[in-house]
Amino acid sequence: TYLFFFALSGVTGWLIYTLPLQIGARSTAFPRTSAMGSWLIVLAFALLYCGVFVNAPQAGPFLSAPLITYFYSPGLGVDFMLASHMLFGLGITLIAIDLLTTFRNMKAPGVTRDNAPATAIAGKAFALGMLVTAPVLFAACGTLLFERRTDLIAVFDPAAGGSALLWQVLYSWFAHAAPILVGIA
Repeated sequence: TYLFFFALSGVTGWLIYTLPLQIGARSTAFPRTSAMGSWLIVLAFALLYCGVFVNAPQAGPFLSAPLITYFYSPGLGVDFMLASHMLFGLGITLIAIDLLTTFRNMKAPGVTRDNAPATAIAGKAFALGMLVTAPVLFAACGTLLFERRTDLIAVFDPAAGGSALLWQVLYSWFAHAAPILVGIA
């Protein structure tokens, strides 16, 4: 909760407000895209906590590898958590696209990559990092949600021939990069 819905959301909100001001732009390149991404993050937060009241997820806060399978965590708790992570990943990706486009195309005359403020460059690095890591979170959670709801594939379930280590790597791709990216911005 702290990392996804406080730290990352706070940094992205701060960047949406300050990045255009620092590079001399009137607004972001795609303000409605940022608004949609922000509302997807709010919806993800609501979905995560609604899921706790429907059926508490038994996989733990980090969605540990063997506990994510339907055998160990029956019910909708993990499904709500995965859907929440997917919405969060989609929202943060949309905001990252908007921030990168704003930094690249909306700079005022005379503002170059070399003389831009350090916080604007840090915001660009944060957005680039989110653009690299958040789609991996979205894809991994979507694949796991599809695997849990149907019996068509077995990507992460070790009992069916999948790899639990693959889930840990894909989930950690985002979860370990996010605190570093918050520190950058």
